[in-house]
Amino acid sequence: MVDYRTPSLITVPIELIYCIMDNLDTEALFRSLRDVSTRTNAIMDTYERYKTLTTLHTPAINIGDEGAMYLAEALSFNETLTELKLGYNKISNQGAQYFANALKENTTLKLLELYSNNIDHAGELHFTEALGVNNVVKITGLSQQFERQHPVRI
Repeated sequence: MVDYRTPSLITVPIELIYCIMDNLDTEALFRSLRDVSTRTNAIMDTYERYKTLTTLHTPAINIGDEGAMYLAEALSFNETLTELKLGYNKISNQGAQYFANALKENTTLKLLELYSNNIDHAGELHFTEALGVNNVVKITGLSQQFERQHPVRI
């Protein structure tokens, strides 16, 4: 008798998933696997390449606020990423709020670059609040006034 059960990620061997993931670039990993299911979250949390990622530079791929939400969620618990560079990505004040909330949890990130996004004073206020909790991260690419008020810590 043939088994006609619907295939699912639960039945796929982890080694096969790792093989697939080895052929994806970092951006594809972040954007396509996080929050698909609790199983993919568990895989992402144990996948060595993901765990050792220290720098993510994604200029001009237009992640917008939705992409910012997913990246910020991953950033909340990531313990290896030290630099996140997101220039020219159409991130607005809503995306800034996602990142600011993540920075209240994450003290591993040392640099967050946000040049040429759509973040104004309202978004900067979210970061100001986060910097009251997180004294490790340097945020660049916002207004000159913001950067004067929050100078680089040495």
